[in-house]
Amino acid sequence: METYVEKLILQKKDPTFSLNTLLALKVHYYTEDILKAIDRAMKHGVYDVKTIERFLKTHTQGRDAIKTLFDQTPDDEN
Repeated sequence: METYVEKLILQKKDPTFSLNTLLALKVHYYTEDILKAIDRAMKHGVYDVKTIERFLKTHTQGRDAIKTLFDQTPDDEN
């Protein structure tokens, strides 16, 4: 993921929006799925976060953020 972020920063004048969008994906998708989507994007030379988001919407189940939040125990928050 570090390599993807470095290349994303190099390709965008202001990568702030793209980096925030990438981070926000964690709310709706599992980390493993995000990393797979990023790996696939890198293999195809795609450094557009919206493309990753579309891939995740199409190919993953996603997660229910509210359910996940309420299913946590106090130990999970750390």
